[in-house]
Amino acid sequence: MEATRLQQWLNRRAGDAQAVQRAACWLLLMVLFCAYQPALAATVEFNSTGGTSATNGLHFYINDNTQLQVRRLNNTGQVYSPTVLPASTNLDNGIFLRANGNIYGPDHNVTTFAATGGMYSTATISAVSPPNPSSAGDQQIATSNFGITLGPQVSVVWKYTNPYDFITAEVTIVIPLLYAVSASNPVRYYHVVDTYLGGSDNGCGVRYTDSNGKQVVGTYPPASGTTCPSSTAIPAGVSIVESFRERSGMTFSNYCANTWSSFWVNGGVNCSILQAANLSNAISSTYQDTGVGIQYNFTAPGTYTFSYDFVVGSPAVPPYDHLEIRHPGSTTLCPTNVTVLACTSATVPCPAANIVSSGSLSGSIRATPAAPTINENPDPFTVGSGSPITTVSLTGTGAGTFTLSSNGLTTTPLNGTKCWNTSNNTASCAYTISNVACVSNFECLETGLTYQNLNSSPSSRNPLYTEVSGTGFKFDVVALQSDGSQATTYTASSGVTVELFDDSVTPQPACSAYSGAIASQSVTFTSGNSGRITVPANFVLNNAYRKLRCRVRDTGVAVSGCSSDQFAVRPSNFTLTATGSADADATGVSTTATPRVRAGANFSLTANSGVVGYNGIPQIDTSKVSAHTGAVQNGTVAGTFSTVNGNTGTATGSAFTYSEVGYFRLSQYGVFDNTFTSVDSTNGDCATGFNSSGSKVGCSFGNTANTSYFGRFIPDHFAVTLPAATPACGTSFTYFGQDGLGTGFTLTAHTVTNTTTQNYTGTYAKLGVNSWLNFNFTAATLPSGSALSGSANAPIGSWAGGVASVVAKHIVGRPTAATAPTNITISAAPIDADGVTMPVTAVAPASPFRFGRLFIANSYGSELLPLTVPVEAQYWTGLAYQRNQDDSCSAVPATSLEMRNYRVNLNPCETQLSGAGSMSNGKANLRLSKPGAGNSGSVELKANLNTATGQTCNGAVESSAISAATPWFGNVNPTARATFGIYKSPVIYLRENF
Repeated sequence: MEATRLQQWLNRRAGDAQAVQRAACWLLLMVLFCAYQPALAATVEFNSTGGTSATNGLHFYINDNTQLQVRRLNNTGQVYSPTVLPASTNLDNGIFLRANGNIYGPDHNVTTFAATGGMYSTATISAVSPPNPSSAGDQQIATSNFGITLGPQVSVVWKYTNPYDFITAEVTIVIPLLYAVSASNPVRYYHVVDTYLGGSDNGCGVRYTDSNGKQVVGTYPPASGTTCPSSTAIPAGVSIVESFRERSGMTFSNYCANTWSSFWVNGGVNCSILQAANLSNAISSTYQDTGVGIQYNFTAPGTYTFSYDFVVGSPAVPPYDHLEIRHPGSTTLCPTNVTVLACTSATVPCPAANIVSSGSLSGSIRATPAAPTINENPDPFTVGSGSPITTVSLTGTGAGTFTLSSNGLTTTPLNGTKCWNTSNNTASCAYTISNVACVSNFECLETGLTYQNLNSSPSSRNPLYTEVSGTGFKFDVVALQSDGSQATTYTASSGVTVELFDDSVTPQPACSAYSGAIASQSVTFTSGNSGRITVPANFVLNNAYRKLRCRVRDTGVAVSGCSSDQFAVRPSNFTLTATGSADADATGVSTTATPRVRAGANFSLTANSGVVGYNGIPQIDTSKVSAHTGAVQNGTVAGTFSTVNGNTGTATGSAFTYSEVGYFRLSQYGVFDNTFTSVDSTNGDCATGFNSSGSKVGCSFGNTANTSYFGRFIPDHFAVTLPAATPACGTSFTYFGQDGLGTGFTLTAHTVTNTTTQNYTGTYAKLGVNSWLNFNFTAATLPSGSALSGSANAPIGSWAGGVASVVAKHIVGRPTAATAPTNITISAAPIDADGVTMPVTAVAPASPFRFGRLFIANSYGSELLPLTVPVEAQYWTGLAYQRNQDDSCSAVPATSLEMRNYRVNLNPCETQLSGAGSMSNGKANLRLSKPGAGNSGSVELKANLNTATGQTCNGAVESSAISAATPWFGNVNPTARATFGIYKSPVIYLRENF
């Protein structure tokens, strides 16, 4: 191919001696170095899946001959010819060198262009890295190397960052020291493209300086019509510009944006690369088929670097140059921190002044190859405002050598990702992970739960649940890396011990300082465990513990780790007893069994967990109290367990009280503990209540069945309320010796604290309220000779709900001597069969008593008329007897008067005594019938107050006199004489006629 091009060149320049001489030299050089020309590489692709939409960037093809094609939006070509891929003579674009008066570069037949110097002596292009497909934020790189034998050598590093609208060419050109180059014989670097503007050949030329001070030379289609609005700025509404844009190093020496063919043919606007002169800087202002070319001039040997962009789309420049990852270069399987920042400078490491500290940029670090996986945290990371530099922890799952990059960036950098190796201070993205197992800590947690990294999520938890003494349990052990992540590559065939320690002491020791494990077992980790195992054997703890902590030790690497969580081991239940205190009858049936406990008085209970180490304080659930069968009321149990013996697991309380009579028992969970497991219950590491839920046991525990009955409880004392007195005679007084003074009162069985014991009823009520003697009645201020006794009528009343309404009647005996009216108080001190009593208490207010007698006056009258016999109730005033006008209760019936000692002409039953003898205001009148003429005389009347004696005439025939039953009038029966025919007054006989 080189020989053919040389022949073409000679034919065009026949007769030129200098040309022939140069050709001879060229032929010699070609022969000498052709053996060193490598085979041309095939065309490489950038972003092979892109170029189909507005979001997936450009799809570039670049050949080793520097020809390119670009596909955009709908996968159409953006340079002419749009349907052709390089290498092709139908593509009139490429990089060209002018050296020693010749043009080198790719030929094309669009205008039958042939480089005067032919194709480069050497031309290669490397494969794209990282390989396709490309993701947003990825920067792919390929390097073209081409040059002229013994002349300029060029390296172009092509960089495309997805999804930007440009590809960057970073150019290094080396002009040998002895090479013929000068101001009059410069070396020139051209890059020329025949544009095809989004599907149209025609466009307008433009050249301007952008906001970064860089020249942009290109062409654009107007938003509408065929008029070019501007050649110095991009008009509004323009969606695509094909242009070259300066990046770094040298500025464009010259340029053109003009007719496409003007670059290949001399003359015209003088944009031809074949001409000896510079490109003319001609910018077309006419809508036409355009092309774009740039030129760099070199006038001396040396090495030159510069960069520029070829833009197909928006000429806007990304806000920052690159994402920078600073890393140590090599590490182990342990988490390793790297730092990430965004930089506005191309320099690596990024100067401090160029680190982006505004806005927000997020993304992820990518490692190539993808396996074994490197996990990152956080993912995604964020840099910018508030956090210009972010630390990301990388944890390898296996050994390997990787290349670090980024993906998923919210804003794509101009030059993709760059790296800085902080260990050797080199710009390298190579990252090596050695196969060194990593473990720096251990964690213990419940089997089946997801491990939570507490380093990255401090508010998360790895719980251990409450366990029950005597019941086996297991849990998981997790090996951790320094960043808290699971050490998935950790293995250990021996030397690893899992231990449990009592963690109730304060302050807690350091993890490595725990001593005296209460249980332990050995474990191993294999590669298949991925750093997590379940302990192989059950832990069975027969004692109880408020707080236990797990520790894992690997003596092989001298690493210890303690669980982040504590857990409790609780007893399974309680047994409740009251030995020697309230244990009269476990069945709660006997009403006589002992010991007896007064309601409200202290008694002892013992809650026995049966587990050493239990040192909690059980509680009583009063809603679980149930009284004996037939009880009126469930009483209340009060008191606390105050003494705990951790050596036996028992808790005792000696000040419990019960508010009722009889017995009580506690149903299931009546005695319980819901605080012993507080280390777990506050975090939900046990099930609320007593029952298990899933893998969690209940936080609380207690008696699992009804307890025995406790008792027998009796009232503490009785109390009298609502006392009232009912005098025996009317409403105002009672005679000494009169039966019937009533005392009405309410008797209540009380606890120590004076509340009613409602269950003091039925067979549990040991005080018979229908016996006067049970009350131990007494009377105060009794006159001499007087005594209190019970009525002939027994007290009435009954117990109901611990209360008895009692009415008792009394007799206050007659004093030995007449006594003035006296107020007397009746009191009681009842005592039941269990010895329950009360202090002597008045059962009625003071009641007035009178010393009474019965008086019968002598009476006189005619035998022809009935005779009235006055009877009077009297009482001793303290000075004398007087009529008791308040007596309307006494009665001395005619049948109770003995008639005796008849005199003169009067014989038995010639006069007959009649009348009820009921007092009214202290008086009563009896009546003797008229005896008749000839029957004058008298009869003695004697009242039988208490004992019936003698005969009386209440009819035609004598009959036995009865007793008046009025002991309150004493034992001296009053007498009087009734006389007929004898007149006491001066009037013998009075008769009125009308």
